[in-house]
Amino acid sequence: MGMVAFLFGISSSRADSGDKAGLSLRDELSLEHVMLMLWDMGYTSPRKMDSADLCRSTMTYMMHGQSELGESRDENNPGNTHFTNIPDRYFLFFPKKAVEQTALNIFGGFMDGNTLPDGYFCGSNGYYIDMEATEKDRFMMHEGDIWLPSYAEISSAHREANGTCIINGRLRRFKMLDDSAEREEILWAAATFMARFSPTENGWKLEAFVITEEAMG
Repeated sequence: MGMVAFLFGISSSRADSGDKAGLSLRDELSLEHVMLMLWDMGYTSPRKMDSADLCRSTMTYMMHGQSELGESRDENNPGNTHFTNIPDRYFLFFPKKAVEQTALNIFGGFMDGNTLPDGYFCGSNGYYIDMEATEKDRFMMHEGDIWLPSYAEISSAHREANGTCIINGRLRRFKMLDDSAEREEILWAAATFMARFSPTENGWKLEAFVITEEAMG
């Protein structure tokens, strides 16, 4: 926690102004999405990862947070060339550039296509997933209530001279009351976050963050 505080530096106190003028709406939505996905995956602060951990975390993030970039095997679609000469066990594909950008920008690591854990395979154009072999990975990394409606909101942001952005905000997760005739939602889980992002040619890179769960009474 001390290292995270050091990485945010003195400027973090200035991020409480409530001013988000330094962020475009697109940037704001993108950064909120990152924090929500990390919370959903149970990541509340940076973790030290080996190559296998990085692969599992990155591919889980891709499936949960960037599923629109993936393609699934479809025997009735011969035009999908991504699965040509790929073993039948691999069902899902993600483009190589998108996967490696996510590994670097979100988890701060470099994917090594030659040392992937079982259930993952790197081809010439991208990464493949054996959904049956990796089911345990995904189950263990997801919280039990991950599929409940969840929301992230940046409450304040500060842009530094070098473009770095420090954000503060809130995370909320809701549950539908089963016995409510009007399908009423109640607040089920809550957290606050602080994060530091630096701009790159390929979007924002997460440099440091901390997510603090709020006690629910």
